Amino acid sequence: MEDVKHSCGIAASYLKETIPDADKKALFYLYRMLLNLQNRGQLSAGFTTYSRKRKQLIDTYKNLGHVNEVFKTNDIHKSVNLFKKYAGNKAIGHVRYATSGVEDKTYAQPFERHHGRMWKWFSFCFNGNLVNFPKLKKTLMEKIHYHIIHDTDTEIMMHYIARELRGGTKPDIADVFAKLVNKFDGAYNVAFMNLNALSEKVVNSPILGHL
Repeated sequence: MEDVKHSCGIAASYLKETIPDADKKALFYLYRMLLNLQNRGQLSAGFTTYSRKRKQLIDTYKNLGHVNEVFKTNDIHKSVNLFKKYAGNKAIGHVRYATSGVEDKTYAQPFERHHGRMWKWFSFCFNGNLVNFPKLKKTLMEKIHYHIIHDTDTEIMMHYIARELRGGTKPDIADVFAKLVNKFDGAYNVAFMNLNALSEKVVNSPILGHL
């Protein structure tokens, strides 16, 4: 399989709540997209969904294995229960090939960061590389005193996103990523979801693409 392992893949699905069965369809559409991206990564797969109908507004599931293994499609009952538990009208997903980090479930994406304030609670998945990863990591560890758990640029990106969302005033998400573009040096794509950006607005950045 070495000839088809590339460097991860990301996808997103969004259905307006007014669409019939939107909560049921968004994750299914995402599943189909991740299947089409399977050649981009066979190590792990995962997704995050949003639904206002549950207390866990943003919820993430991920595991090692191919897309069908993660979605448990070999067992209809387990698969149906998975789709029911994580039903939502918005979803982002990821398939991983380990360009950095190790072959471990904790490195699977999306990465979700919980917070009591809704706009600071977010999940995202990332495809690409940050060439200034060592510098970004060193700044967090030495100047800002962060503890880094994973040796991957995904965690570094998560901390920098969180720092741009800090404070007591809800920021404009387009402004947040406009600032991050100036800090992240590399080639990459990001699918991002938080409770501030869950609206009709689509954020468009020439570097990050559609978020």
